[in-house]
Amino acid sequence: MKNTANAALSLSAIAMAMQAHASASDCATSPRLLAPTVGTVFTYDLGNGSTATQTIIASGNGVTVHMERYKSSDGEWSSSPGNFSTIQGFLQVATIAPGPKGWAKTKVFNDDASVKLSGLLVNESVLLEETETLKDNNGNKKQSAKGSTKVTFLGCVNAHTNGIPDRLLNYKVISQSMIPERRQGRWGVRKIHETVQVSENLGWVVSVDDGEGSYNLVESK
Repeated sequence: MKNTANAALSLSAIAMAMQAHASASDCATSPRLLAPTVGTVFTYDLGNGSTATQTIIASGNGVTVHMERYKSSDGEWSSSPGNFSTIQGFLQVATIAPGPKGWAKTKVFNDDASVKLSGLLVNESVLLEETETLKDNNGNKKQSAKGSTKVTFLGCVNAHTNGIPDRLLNYKVISQSMIPERRQGRWGVRKIHETVQVSENLGWVVSVDDGEGSYNLVESK
């Protein structure tokens, strides 16, 4: 994974730091975070010369809505249709793709997930029960599935984001997600295992690694 002066620490560096300084995890519990302000733009390194931006367009009740753009290694920009609703940038709440062939995926948690993420002790987990619904924009295809997302707080480490001292909150996340392609008349569901870092200053994700790929924050403004 690529590191820059403003990027998040690599996951391997964080693991080493946590092993070496476990007693000084820089926070005894996971703090409650403020959502980023509307208009903030986060730029991420996707690897192989590709980048992505996330622009915050709305925020309220612990849920933040953003739009995404991508730049390929050849310099071409493209926009992802629709918008994405998340908690702290990594816990998915809704994904909406407009148009006649578009679809909407929403996830309703039984509890306030933004509240449940705060106050966790190091290595403590919270299980978020949920109902996920996927339908196309014509309204004639719909499927719901009950499931859960398990979030384990791994502690904090000191870092710098945008050149400013910060603490990164580290989580292990096991979630499920419906796949918007039909399989024998039904939508598929896949399990996702991720290691996530969230900036306390920014209130937003700075790094995600799912074992197959990763992305890391370059800057925010």
